[in-house]
Amino acid sequence: MRPIHELRVVIVEDSHVFARRVREALGEIPHLSIVGAAETPLEAIATIGAQKPSLVLLDINLTGGSGIDVLRAIKNGGFPGVVFMMTSEPSESVRTACLQLEAAELFDKAEPEELLAAVAQLASKPAL
Repeated sequence: MRPIHELRVVIVEDSHVFARRVREALGEIPHLSIVGAAETPLEAIATIGAQKPSLVLLDINLTGGSGIDVLRAIKNGGFPGVVFMMTSEPSESVRTACLQLEAAELFDKAEPEELLAAVAQLASKPAL
């Protein structure tokens, strides 16, 4: 088995409170480093392009636009990493849209423990 890799994460979230809570919780997960953060779609696309994370935590509702537009842009640009979408208003139509654009999953921000468990599981996987 190969050694564990370090999961490089970018958080795209315009709620400072939620972003801080997620950042603090992620700090407890081994083999993970937060390499960037953004609040708007343009910042998100630039940060993801510059930092080349292995995981993006991407809110659907952002200041000045939509996380779905960010997802579409990075996937069309060849982003090879994992994207976990987040929303405070989950619905089956939103989930379907995210999955069609190749997001790995959509998480309800009201239940952050599910998101954090998925991130921890991803961080614990051996390097490919």
